[in-house]
Amino acid sequence: MARKLPEIITEEEFLKILKATTNPKHKLAFALGFYQAMRISEIVGLKKEISSCCQANVLKVKDKDEYGRKKPQKLICSQCHKELVYNDLRRSKTEWSIPPLRPENVDKGQKIIRIKSGKGGKDRNIPISPALIRGLDKNLPIKLSPRALQIAFKKKAKEVLGKDLHFHGLRHSSASHYLNVKKWNLREVQIFLGHSKLDTTQIYTHIRPEQLVNKMWD
Repeated sequence: MARKLPEIITEEEFLKILKATTNPKHKLAFALGFYQAMRISEIVGLKKEISSCCQANVLKVKDKDEYGRKKPQKLICSQCHKELVYNDLRRSKTEWSIPPLRPENVDKGQKIIRIKSGKGGKDRNIPISPALIRGLDKNLPIKLSPRALQIAFKKKAKEVLGKDLHFHGLRHSSASHYLNVKKWNLREVQIFLGHSKLDTTQIYTHIRPEQLVNKMWD
């Protein structure tokens, strides 16, 4: 089944959003999403989900149906193995599933951001964009909930561009920007995004009709 290209914005559109943003923490978080392709959970952190029945960690189980389509994710208590619903959960106030980005994770000498225990528990090091090298760590940690940051970006994108965008769209936009504007190769963008499969990165290699017209008339 063909994968639909996520909605993206250009750097020019992103800079309009950034210019209209006055909150410095929002500004930094948006820039980390676009220029560093960071997930919202890697920026602000994600608390561990704990089952209220046993106060044990929650296991997230992914499954597929007979046609290979993804089924809704199941939540299972790691201790009693009961399938959980939302009311069976509580959030720990002390333990992080994904820790927030902090100043000590920013190495300006090596121009590297070190992401610890990101999606899938993986660590990765990503190069710092020149657009972010100054004052990157001044507003870290962000100290906002993922939901609060989602709402802030959605509101600003609607206000500035008239578009209904999600924060994760910044990561998609970043991938497209580095592939199609900066001309990084697929392997470089795959490593930058932390994708385990090249196929996942390949959805961002899109050709606009006007590019083909230009090729035809060169």
